[in-house]
Amino acid sequence: MSDFNYQLTLADIGKKLVDLENDAAFIVLLTADYAADEFVDHYLEDIPGGAIVATASISGLSFDGAIWDGTDITFSPGPDAGSAVTQAVLYVSDGASPETNRLVRKISADTYGGFPFTTNGLDIILSWPNDADKIWAFVNIT
Repeated sequence: MSDFNYQLTLADIGKKLVDLENDAAFIVLLTADYAADEFVDHYLEDIPGGAIVATASISGLSFDGAIWDGTDITFSPGPDAGSAVTQAVLYVSDGASPETNRLVRKISADTYGGFPFTTNGLDIILSWPNDADKIWAFVNIT
């Protein structure tokens, strides 16, 4: 299960339909019931509702043209115990309609330690890397 950027949203970024610094950003924890497709999936509604374990907003966003960063995430209260989380998806929204909930990046054990895991009812803390790439880099900085 590789990590990737959603291609249709990358095109939207190029068309200035997405503002990575000012649109609201979110992350959803997901089960294996979501089979991501980087070339077809575009909106949050492309993810089956049953695959979503928890959602959190990302604050403190910054985007300098190549690097996207934000504050670390705490899912609190933690989701119910017993869900097998295999991946997460970041999405942005300008709040206008469900069609503006654009999927940005799928992440998993490829770049973030701790996946997969099973929820235990406690808070879940997701810390972004403190390397040069932060949450996501348009180019490989390292």
